[in-house]
Amino acid sequence: MRTQENRTIDYLDGLERDKIFMQVIKVGQNQRFARIWSPYKELQYTVESTIQKKQSDAVQDLESSLRKHKADFISLLQNPAKNAAHREVIRKAYKEGLPVHGQQGTRLLSQQFIQEALTLSDLFDLNEYAAVELLMAGESQQPFFPGFKRGLVAVLLYYDGRSSLVSTLRTLIQARKGRTWSLGLPEDILSVIMNFTVQLMNEGLATKILYLMQTLDVTKELDRLQSPQFRALGSPRHRRQVADKIKEIKLTLADCLFCWCCQSPLSKTDTQALISYLQTADDDGADGTLSDVTIRLLMALLYSIDPRVPEDEQGPGLPKLPIFIDPSYVPSLTDDILSDKKWTNQGLHGIIQFAWAITLHTLSQYTDLQGVTEYFEKDEMLVDLAVEQDVFSFLRNSVLGNPGFHSEEYYVRQMHNIVTDFIVQMPLKMKEMRNRGDETSRIILANQQNGLEPPAGLRRDFEHFLFLIGDLYMKDSPDRELALEFWYLPDSVVTGTTPAHNTPYTYRPPQRQISLYKFVRLAGDLLSPPLFIPYLYMLRGLANGHQCAHHCFNLLQNNGIGGGSQVNNVSWDHFFMSMHQYYTNLRQELPMTSDLAHVYRHRHRAISSQEVDGLIAVVQLLRQIAFWDDHARLALCENPHWHLLVVLLGLVSCDIPAKLKAELLHALAAFCKTPDIAATLWQSLEASQVELEEIEARDEEFPITRGFLELMNAITDNSIPAGLGSGYRVPGFAPYLEFLRDNILLKFNTRAYRNPAEKWEVGMMVLEVLYKILADYEVSASDFLDQPSEVRGETGIVTNKRPGFILMEHMLNDSNMLKMILYIIDEATKMLDKYIPFPGKEHLEQAALWCLKMIEATCNKQEEFLNALRESNSDIIVSQMDKLLMSINRRSGKADHLVNLAKYVTYNSWLIEHALSAVHILSLVSSSPIVYPHIVGLFTADQEISQHILHGFVECLENPEEPEDLDIDSLTIAEDTSAGQIRNATRQEILRLILCTLNQPAPNLAHYLLGFEIRKPVVKSDLQDPGNLFMV
Repeated sequence: MRTQENRTIDYLDGLERDKIFMQVIKVGQNQRFARIWSPYKELQYTVESTIQKKQSDAVQDLESSLRKHKADFISLLQNPAKNAAHREVIRKAYKEGLPVHGQQGTRLLSQQFIQEALTLSDLFDLNEYAAVELLMAGESQQPFFPGFKRGLVAVLLYYDGRSSLVSTLRTLIQARKGRTWSLGLPEDILSVIMNFTVQLMNEGLATKILYLMQTLDVTKELDRLQSPQFRALGSPRHRRQVADKIKEIKLTLADCLFCWCCQSPLSKTDTQALISYLQTADDDGADGTLSDVTIRLLMALLYSIDPRVPEDEQGPGLPKLPIFIDPSYVPSLTDDILSDKKWTNQGLHGIIQFAWAITLHTLSQYTDLQGVTEYFEKDEMLVDLAVEQDVFSFLRNSVLGNPGFHSEEYYVRQMHNIVTDFIVQMPLKMKEMRNRGDETSRIILANQQNGLEPPAGLRRDFEHFLFLIGDLYMKDSPDRELALEFWYLPDSVVTGTTPAHNTPYTYRPPQRQISLYKFVRLAGDLLSPPLFIPYLYMLRGLANGHQCAHHCFNLLQNNGIGGGSQVNNVSWDHFFMSMHQYYTNLRQELPMTSDLAHVYRHRHRAISSQEVDGLIAVVQLLRQIAFWDDHARLALCENPHWHLLVVLLGLVSCDIPAKLKAELLHALAAFCKTPDIAATLWQSLEASQVELEEIEARDEEFPITRGFLELMNAITDNSIPAGLGSGYRVPGFAPYLEFLRDNILLKFNTRAYRNPAEKWEVGMMVLEVLYKILADYEVSASDFLDQPSEVRGETGIVTNKRPGFILMEHMLNDSNMLKMILYIIDEATKMLDKYIPFPGKEHLEQAALWCLKMIEATCNKQEEFLNALRESNSDIIVSQMDKLLMSINRRSGKADHLVNLAKYVTYNSWLIEHALSAVHILSLVSSSPIVYPHIVGLFTADQEISQHILHGFVECLENPEEPEDLDIDSLTIAEDTSAGQIRNATRQEILRLILCTLNQPAPNLAHYLLGFEIRKPVVKSDLQDPGNLFMV
């Protein structure tokens, strides 16, 4: 499992990346020394730059820095102690002065400064001299934090210093040589890091980390900060930054142990301490998922007790791991894990029991391991105990259910190892669990036939295990291809001769792979109805990726009629025969009316809820395979016996539940990845005349709308046929566009939603489709001329305009569509400025980006559009976008649309595309005579907003990343565009904005951005404090 892939050094995942990194760590440049902040920033910079650049000539600086700060690592996060004598000196500093680091003589301190410093000392139980230094550093850093007083900045610097120290520790541990990854460091640097980290661990580092994590309670820390005694939290922005820093410190501490365990296991004593910590862990989320910290420590333990050794380190004798070397390791941990001590979270106990059972079974294969063989016999008992505690359900819901689980590759790999080891090494337990699953299924079916509910307490462990496998691989990155280990087909056996020696050979997949594929096949044999959905769910997860989807397609095809005399109920033939039968029956029941909303007043008599769930599972599996496998898409659609597109679209038109109809639309969207199929689907859509029902609004759930939007998004990736709808109606895309604009975009904000996040998801999806159409539009003079058309023999009908033309017309008018776009931009700034999490935040951010891009695309095209309009003598009336952006915002009563656009520059730390789009829009409109006389006044009307906007531009220009080439004139943000490219494109766009506005009448936007005093003549301006562009 060894890889050369670097783990990310910077794990900042807060709403803001505080601007105290590269530009602030250069201590000595207009900055104050603070012993609990600036030295740690220097240390962090030295360590990270040495490891990233991998330069051996920096090894002396690295060794010197580590030696200097060794005491800081040993006494991790312990503040310099308070001192009564120092406190007295500080109290008298208003008249006697105080020596300041880096300055000659003494400095008199104001009474207010002294009081603030002593408050900081009491707040953090910090030495008084260190508190003074911290407050001075906060004072010097104020320009980087507009709107924050020096005390609030000092609080941020305090936590940032602690974060830098633990981040440096994590970086050192990540760089260690070990069994999981390698950073490819030179031997001299690696030797320094290995020796230093081993010394720290021998000094009890693991115990210190666990103690710190146990005592660091984020909620209590924030409560103390905001208590009346200290009032150390300011605006929502400051509160969020502080909270993120505290959370980051705790998470980084956990990551230190995780990284260590990945590379080399902990000792027996430290492993027992880790188990004791997890025994009392109680910081689960409100939804039952484990917190990021708990998951990180859990995975650290799983890596630590994993006896797996890389192939290149395997050799004669036992591996040199604590579990093999320490004869008391296995007995002690077995006793701890089997002890009767109460666990705060029994699910965690079950996971550890399950993992330890697999470890014991693995150890039993080492014949040289003496003195502990009696403990190996407890592996099955441990599995039984774990299963009794619903370990598979807990893993699925509480571990894999954590939103960040699948973003960490080494979490997924370890869970993959545990699951596959269980299948391969303990086949008898698997068979036993399957037999119990079959017995449970028979009981459920017998009760259903008698109209009874299944008895409570039935064991469904096999179902949960199948669901666990599905979730593990379904949400994983397909690039890792972990699920490929489950696939093996007979044609994988290759027989041939070597080219050089003409000697015969036969290649067979590893026995492990054969065993896993056998599990997949046997799990689907003689499948009882209650296991049907879990099995398909597992297949859906195992079909994640191009090769996996192709293998799954072949499995379902081979299970069909051609594979034997009887059709397997898990086969394409069975799936599509059943779907066709449902379609035929439902079509016969459809009333002869075009008002499909009326249909929903009837009960779904032809299909039961169990059948609906089964069909949904089938359609979801179909969608997964069609999404990933090009060959499967063509094969499925071209099969003359299945009539796939006709059946899928036909079912959408039938009286079926909304959730099934939505899944059918999602599946159709997956088939649109093939252009030929998309073209066929356009024709089928027109012929089917599918309509969307208003039933969704009454249910306050909109799955069909989301399915339709995904279909529109996928099908418009290919060109829209020019004669779309010919023979049925006036040709063109206009009816679809009208529905997208009027029925979805203009109504989504006023509808009630059971799930608040769905509101912004719908808005995001419809805006993505509209932006794509607008961006692809190329202005043509023919668009302004009416084109005659003939529909069913009727002449004199005007052909619908191209959809891009229609959107441009609406964007260049004070239309309801433009008002909605400006509303979303405004609403997003209001929500984001609160700096608190809310449902649908990511969807709102993405919706705001599409709104910005729509305005940007309109600005790019409007000159050509207006020129074509003038030449055509058309009676269409439009306005310039710059004029529309200067109109009054109905929500605020001010002309602040440009201010709202500029606010997105202040979110540049995490919304990098938004910042680039906003700057580009300002560049496009700033030269307009309608805009430039007023834009500076708009930006400076509110002093606080003005400071934040100016600082946002400064942050963009002070981007520390290395410049990367990117043509910003033709910028299209592709998936492979790096964050560095986007940030540097933003930097270039700002410089272009300054150059373009520099010659405009003063005071102009360039003067504002360059920090001139705009309330008096520019020539009389003085240079301002750091924080404006003069410092660049």
